[in-house]
Amino acid sequence: MITNAEYISSFLQLANNISPNNKQKYVDNINKILNKLPMDVFNTIDAIAHNPEGLFDEFNKQAWKATTITTYAKNIYTMIKFHPHVSKNDNLMMRWRICIDKSDAGRKIKELNHQMNQRELQKFVPYHKCVEVFNAIPVEYNQTRLLFAMYLLIPPVRNDYWYCKIIRDDVSNTTNINYIHITPDKIVININKYKTVKNYGPIITTCPLELEQMIRDSLHKMPRDYLFTQPDGSPYKYAIDFSTWAAGRLQQFLHVPFDILTFRHVYLSRDEIKKMSPDELFYLSKQMGHSLISQHRYIWNVESNINDDA
Repeated sequence: MITNAEYISSFLQLANNISPNNKQKYVDNINKILNKLPMDVFNTIDAIAHNPEGLFDEFNKQAWKATTITTYAKNIYTMIKFHPHVSKNDNLMMRWRICIDKSDAGRKIKELNHQMNQRELQKFVPYHKCVEVFNAIPVEYNQTRLLFAMYLLIPPVRNDYWYCKIIRDDVSNTTNINYIHITPDKIVININKYKTVKNYGPIITTCPLELEQMIRDSLHKMPRDYLFTQPDGSPYKYAIDFSTWAAGRLQQFLHVPFDILTFRHVYLSRDEIKKMSPDELFYLSKQMGHSLISQHRYIWNVESNINDDA
C-alpha cells in the first residue's frame, strides 16, 4: 500500500505545472476529505484512490454540494495521477475520469433543470398573475404601474432603470448612460450601462405600442426628466435606493417577497418560452444581457404543488 506521505511527496515533486501555493491547497483539501469520510473505508489516500465509485457514493450520501464534489474529486485525481505507479494503472485512471464526468454531467443537468427551493417557491408569482395584478393597480400609482410594465411587457433587464434619463432630442452624447429616446412616432429604450455590457453590448428595445402609450401617459401626468424619480422629483442617487423602493412596491401589490430580479425568472418561466425557436431564444438572451446557458438557469420549473390561484 502506498502511504499518504508517498502520494504527497510525488505530487509536490512532479506537479511542475501547479504553483507552490496551489499545491498546498490540494494537500489541505485532501486532508479535509480524509477527516470527513468514514475511517473504516477511506482511512488513507490509497484507499480513496482505488475506490472512486465508493467515494462518489459517499459524497452523495453525505449530501455534499455538487461544486464541492467536483473540486475535491479533481484534487484527488490530480494528486494520484502524479504517483508513478498509480498513474500507470490505465483502468483505474479511466474509472476516475468516468466518475468525474458523470458527476459533472449530473451537476450541469440539475443546473439546467432547476427545481425551485422553498425560498423561491415563497416569492414566485406566475406571469399571468403578475399581469392581472398590474392591470388592477389604481391609476394614481403612476410609477408603480410603470414599474410593472417595464418588467412585464418587454424582456426584463436587471436593476437598470434606476437612473434612466428621458431624452426627446439629440442623443449624440448618450453612450455612457441609460436613457429612453422619445420621438413623435416611437420610443426606444437604450441600456448602455449594465452588469454584462462588455459581453453583450448595449440593449436597445423599441417599445411595443402598449408600453409606449404607458410611458407617454405617465410622463404627461407627471412630467419629469428621468423614468423613475424619488418623491421630490429628483432621480435616484444609488441603484440600491431604487431597488429598495421597487421591492417595496412589488411586495405591496403581489403580497410575496418579490423583487426586480424575480421578474427575470417569472418572464422566462412562461409556457411561451418553450415554444420559441433557437434563434428566438438567442435573441431573447441578448435582450436580457446574458448567455443562453444563464438564461436556461433562470427558468424555474414550477412544481405541481404551486397553486396558481394563490
